[in-house]
Amino acid sequence: MTRTLWLLLIGSAGLAIVQQQVLLRQPPHMETIAPAPVHSAAAALDLRFSRPMRLASVQQDSRLQPDRPHRFQGEQRLLRLLLDLEQPLRQPLQLQLGGDDNRGLALPTTAWWWDPRPHLLVVARTRQGEQLRLRRHDGTWMPLSGMHPRILQVEPLGQGAGVAYVSADAQGYQRGWLQRLQPRSLLPAPERPSFPLRGQTIPLTAPAQMFVHLSADRQGDLLIQTGGQEPDSDQVTLRERAGRRVDLAVQPSGTIQLLPSGGAVVLPTDNGLALASLEALQSADGGTERRQLLPGSRDLRAFCSGAGRAVLVRHWPDYRRSLELVIPSQAPRQLWLGEQAVMAASCDAMGTRIWVVLREGGGQGTDTLLQLDPQGTVQARRSLAPWSLESGASLAFDPVGQQLLLTLRKGPQGAAQPALVKLAGLQLTVLDFPVALARWLP
Repeated sequence: MTRTLWLLLIGSAGLAIVQQQVLLRQPPHMETIAPAPVHSAAAALDLRFSRPMRLASVQQDSRLQPDRPHRFQGEQRLLRLLLDLEQPLRQPLQLQLGGDDNRGLALPTTAWWWDPRPHLLVVARTRQGEQLRLRRHDGTWMPLSGMHPRILQVEPLGQGAGVAYVSADAQGYQRGWLQRLQPRSLLPAPERPSFPLRGQTIPLTAPAQMFVHLSADRQGDLLIQTGGQEPDSDQVTLRERAGRRVDLAVQPSGTIQLLPSGGAVVLPTDNGLALASLEALQSADGGTERRQLLPGSRDLRAFCSGAGRAVLVRHWPDYRRSLELVIPSQAPRQLWLGEQAVMAASCDAMGTRIWVVLREGGGQGTDTLLQLDPQGTVQARRSLAPWSLESGASLAFDPVGQQLLLTLRKGPQGAAQPALVKLAGLQLTVLDFPVALARWLP
């Protein structure tokens, strides 16, 4: 028996060694490929391989058609492809991936179609009510929701996985919804990228709320603020991308915004704007002692997602306003100061370009679009007349198309319409389609 046992152990060990040698001689393969949250580039893909790869060989043996500036970064099995665009992208890209692992074994070449261009997402106005719709790249429209008397807010989720929105009924009561989407911007060849598929519609809040506000980050987490009809019914809940819900111990004096990178929020207080971690807000006291405070009367207008920077508007006692660039570990940098109303603002990922819409002369005054550098120097200027920015509309930057998105109206009786501004020359194109608001869906 002892001899038989030894023979079995030796045979098992030999088999394990043979299997190990066979596995070591097999070529590496790619385990996963997926769009990545954008930081410093126009778009990105995350790549996971079965073996540690030589970065230089992946860079040398991979191709983009049509060719666009790109780079790989990372190490071992995890690499990221970053797309650095100097000119607008007008078509999908064909990606061919190759390279060697650390043993010199070649990765079997794979081909993919990738379309990083965002979709135009609008709240369409019709005689039957308001409806979420997506604009295809060929100019046609796809409905994403049923009809509602009003849609008050739209919050796209990171990587185009869905759209959260707030509807209001005929009595003005509000409710939050999540419309799931299945992105189809990255597909193995010969399949071509196509429009996202509409998925399940999920209620985020109970019906008949007095107030609902939503905020999303690039990771897919969603912050939900609600206020009911009963006293002390206000609630702040974090809905994680996996579906788990966590109540936060916080009572802000306004709407809360998740940081694009996740993990923290900016919340208004009686003394200014506070930065707090989500972990601290889950404690019994809401982490009051651990918050970072920026005092003064300020409004958050835009995050510059790649550099941890943000654009704020400060309100001064003499009724002037200033535009500020907030850089981590530095005092806010004033970019502009004046008496005009700041209607909207945005910035690129690194905060090297800032855009602002100023209104001269009150309610029906002239709107002007400015492009500033981080020192506040005006690099470009364009009057939007005879159009004006819709009240409450945002100004959004598309790094892939190198363009801005606005919602404009011509005259007090005209319908609001989505408008695109090319950064080259600030050329304005207004789309003939009545909307309540317009956003980018990544």
